[in-house]
Amino acid sequence: MMTVVIHCHALLSDICLCINVTVVPAPFTVAQEGQNITLSCIVSQRRRNTALPVVRWTFLPAGADRAQDELLIARVNMRKARFYGNYTKSFSWPKMKLTVVKQGKVFDLLVLNVAEGDCGLYMCRVQEFKKIQDKWKASSNCTAATELRVHVLPTSRAKESLWSLFQDVYLCTVLICCVGLLCMCMFTVTVSCQYIHRKQRLKEAYHLVRSSQNR
Repeated sequence: MMTVVIHCHALLSDICLCINVTVVPAPFTVAQEGQNITLSCIVSQRRRNTALPVVRWTFLPAGADRAQDELLIARVNMRKARFYGNYTKSFSWPKMKLTVVKQGKVFDLLVLNVAEGDCGLYMCRVQEFKKIQDKWKASSNCTAATELRVHVLPTSRAKESLWSLFQDVYLCTVLICCVGLLCMCMFTVTVSCQYIHRKQRLKEAYHLVRSSQNR
C-alpha cells in the first residue's frame, strides 16, 4: 500500500511539474492588413521546477498541412538568447521581433505590417530540459497554436485598381506620343521632299526659258 502511495505521489508530482503552454489570442485572431499584431506564448510551471525551457515559434502558411512546410520564425535557448530562423531572415525589412518578458515565462512575437501572406498557423513549441548527472536531457514538451486571419481592406484593393488604371493611362499616353512623333517626322520628310522637288522643277523651267531666249 505504501508503495502505491509513493508511486501515486511521484506521478502527481510529475504532472504538477509538467510544463503548460498557452498562446493568446486563441484559437484565432483577425488583423487588418498593414496592422501590427502581438502573439504571446505563456509558459507556466512550478517555481521549484529546475528545468529550463527551449522555445520555438514556427509558422505553417495557410493551405499547407505537411510538417515539412512548417517554417522556423525564432528560437530561444535555455539562456534566453534569441535566434531568428531562415523564414524571418528571408524578408528584406524587419518583419518579426521576439521579446522575452516576465522572467522567461512570456515570449511575445510581434508581427509587423501584417499582409495576406501572413495568414496561417503560428505555433509555440516548448521543450523542457533537466540537468541529470551533469547532462541536460529533455524531460517534457508542449505545443500551443493560434491561427492568424488577415482582413484585406477594400481601400488597398481600390489603390491597386487606381494604380493599374494609372499604368494603363500612362502606357496609352506614351503610345499616342510615339505615334504623334512618328507622324510629325513623316510629315516633315514629305514636305521637305515636295519642297526640294518643286525647287528642282522651278530651276529646270528657268533654264529652259533662258535657253529659249538665247536662240
